[in-house]
Amino acid sequence: MKKTSIAFATVAALAAGAFAADGPNLLENGGFESSNPLIGGFENWDQFNNVFAEGAEIAPFEGTLTCKMFGNFGGPGVQTDSGCFQTVDVADAAGKTFRLTSQVLSPEGDSLQMFEVLPGDENFGHLAVLIMDFVDAGGTVISGVSRNDIFTGGVDPTSEWLERSVEAVAPEGTAGITAFLLLVQFGSPPGAIYWDAVTLCEVEGDQQCSPADYSAPFGTLDIADVVAFLQAFGASDPASDLAMPFGTYDIADVVGFLQIFGAGCPE
Repeated sequence: MKKTSIAFATVAALAAGAFAADGPNLLENGGFESSNPLIGGFENWDQFNNVFAEGAEIAPFEGTLTCKMFGNFGGPGVQTDSGCFQTVDVADAAGKTFRLTSQVLSPEGDSLQMFEVLPGDENFGHLAVLIMDFVDAGGTVISGVSRNDIFTGGVDPTSEWLERSVEAVAPEGTAGITAFLLLVQFGSPPGAIYWDAVTLCEVEGDQQCSPADYSAPFGTLDIADVVAFLQAFGASDPASDLAMPFGTYDIADVVGFLQIFGAGCPE
C-alpha cells in the first residue's frame, strides 16, 4: 500500500548560542527528575504512547533520570508516534527570540534507524523531532519551528549525548510556547531515544537576523557569513546541514544556504 512521506519544517542550530546568552529556563522539570506513576509519567509534561522515566540503562546527562521514547511497532509502513509536550505562558513575547534545546542520546545496540522509503513507497525507520510552537491565548498554534534531524541512524554517534536546538522569533499574539519532543516510527524497526536537560529560554544579546547570519557582526549578512558557512560545511558541522537528505553534506546544503542568504535579513 502506498504511504506518504512525512515532512517537517527544519531549522538548523547554526551555531546559536555562540554569540547570544540565554535567559532562565521557562520549563518546569526539564530534566525529567520528577516522575510520578500516579499521574502517568512526568510531572509538568503531557505524554503519550511509549514514553518512560529511565535512569539505569544509560547514564543521564544530568541528574538521575531521563525521558526514554520508542515506537509502537505498528507493522509494515504504519506510522506511530510517541512524545511529550509542555506549554508555558509568556508575556510580551512578540518580537523576542526563543530557543528550545535538548540533550539527546540513542544507544549502541538499540539506536534509531535512518528514515528511508523502501521499494513500493513503504516508509521505514525513525524521525526524532524537536518542535517549538507559539500559541495564542486560546491555545491555537500561530507558528512554530521544528527539526527532524535530532538523531539520524547510521550517521550520528551512538551512546553519546548530543545537543540539539531550534530557535525563532515569537509572532504577534503569542501568549504561550509549547515545547514538543516527538519520536515518529514507520514500520517496526527497533530503536530508542533518550532526552534530558531540556530548556526553553529567551535569547538575550546579539541575535541572528536570518539562519544565514553565521558570523559577527550579527544583524548583517556579509562575506563573513559565507566564509563561516563554508568552514562549517567543510567540517561536516551539522549546522551546515540545511537540506535533505539530512546527514549528508552536499550541493543541496550549499544551495539552501545561498537561497537563505539571498533573501537577506527581514526588515
